[in-house]
Amino acid sequence: WIKNRDAADSHGLYDAVRGTTKQIESDNTSAETTESEGLTAFGSDGFTVGSLAQLNTSSENYVAWQWLGANGTSTNEVGTLTSTVSVAEADHFSIVSYTGSGSNTTVGHGLGAAPEMVIVRELPGGDDWNVYHTDADSSPGGGSLRLDSTAAFVADATLWNSTVPSSTVVSLGTSAETNQSSTAMIAYCFRSVAGVCKVGSYTGNGAIDGPCILTGFAPSFVLVKPADAANPWTITDIARDTYNPT
Repeated sequence: WIKNRDAADSHGLYDAVRGTTKQIESDNTSAETTESEGLTAFGSDGFTVGSLAQLNTSSENYVAWQWLGANGTSTNEVGTLTSTVSVAEADHFSIVSYTGSGSNTTVGHGLGAAPEMVIVRELPGGDDWNVYHTDADSSPGGGSLRLDSTAAFVADATLWNSTVPSSTVVSLGTSAETNQSSTAMIAYCFRSVAGVCKVGSYTGNGAIDGPCILTGFAPSFVLVKPADAANPWTITDIARDTYNPT
């Protein structure tokens, strides 16, 4: 996940399941594109980018956030839909690609327990990014947040078939945004694992000295979105924000 810090370029997302040069953008609904000068290689110790201005303009500064999957993929046939997955060794994160059916169904996520956050996007473009979050609404599975939007939680029972993810599958409804018929889809699944990843929620107080959110470890990357207000997503990380007030 790469962002130019010095220009209003879109965020560029790449993953090893879709393959190098395959870019999607988290801040809009554009289709997946093939960027021959985008991210050109996943290495054992990093990644390589070409001359695409969005990722590599001379003298401009960038930030990149990475999650390690399995350094390979496997076929998952647990759900009604067959998926291709790459699962992190710590079992907190998986990349899932599948072809939508257009009808109520399930797809395997590859994790050892139910994911608490699932980010889904159809690759031809035109539809919002949908984010299932276990704490985003009082009725989990009844709607989503939109990664490409500042909108508050959007109620839509057709996204997840009004069903929370299980230890093996994510349930999908009839919505084209999460399960478009005969269409390539990508999902990024996260769950809490002690010392590695924490998915959760908190209630703001509007004070300068705000609530303390306990994660159980010192986080490197924090993604926040007000669930019930039309305010932006924010990302804080230890690469750009190196000073810890404690």
